[in-house]
Amino acid sequence: LFYNPLNVFLCVFLMEFRRGNSLIVMVCFITSLVSYSRSDSVNDPGERLLFQRLTNSSIYSKMLRPVKDPNTTTDVHFNLTLVQIVDVDEKNQILTLNVWIQMRWRDEFLNWDVEEASGTNEIRVPANEIWVPDIILYNSAQITDEDNYLRNTKASTAIIQHTGEVTLWPRPTILKSSCLINVRTFPFDEQNCTLSFSSWAYHGDLISLWNMSSAATNEKNYIRSSEFTLINVPAHRRIVKYVGYPPYYFLDYHIEFKR
Repeated sequence: LFYNPLNVFLCVFLMEFRRGNSLIVMVCFITSLVSYSRSDSVNDPGERLLFQRLTNSSIYSKMLRPVKDPNTTTDVHFNLTLVQIVDVDEKNQILTLNVWIQMRWRDEFLNWDVEEASGTNEIRVPANEIWVPDIILYNSAQITDEDNYLRNTKASTAIIQHTGEVTLWPRPTILKSSCLINVRTFPFDEQNCTLSFSSWAYHGDLISLWNMSSAATNEKNYIRSSEFTLINVPAHRRIVKYVGYPPYYFLDYHIEFKR
């Protein structure tokens, strides 16, 4: 049974000072129960095990890439689902979209034995408590941080499997992307706007980015526009090489639509 050493010392002292006082005994008993209930706020053994690891800074740091060998590449699987074309700003060349984003990777430090964890094989923790890949929209046109999807990512919940696989479903996000919008054939114009995602700080030897699907459409979730008709949203993986640096991996989503 968990106990607070300070509570025990005070109880013993008071009972010796006020021997036989039933009120003192009752106060000590209630204090012990409160201390025990607070200590057992994490009831799931698997969650408690992970919580202890996360709070042990000598083992885990959310600031560092979660690999035991620094030469190991972290594979990040990325998926984008287009929910709605919110706005097409021809004057400022900005496309506004409502999207869902999913990421999956393996954290080599967040794994545990299922039997030792009383059969718990997955847990949910706040994403801001673990390492999250810095995948950003390179051609973002967002000025403020209020609707930034990276901020939404940090505010989401991560699902962690006992194998260390982490799945992150950020909240529905509004993306604003720069796009060269051609209106010469208005009102029968067709547009092709590309969203380019990649890691900002990690090159391809550290983070390898992969797309989960060859397209970013889902008929069940897509909200049709009264002004624009969605044609297709194919996804492609490409490699960008900078002089003197290892390559970077990009995922491009081509939003093809017509008026």
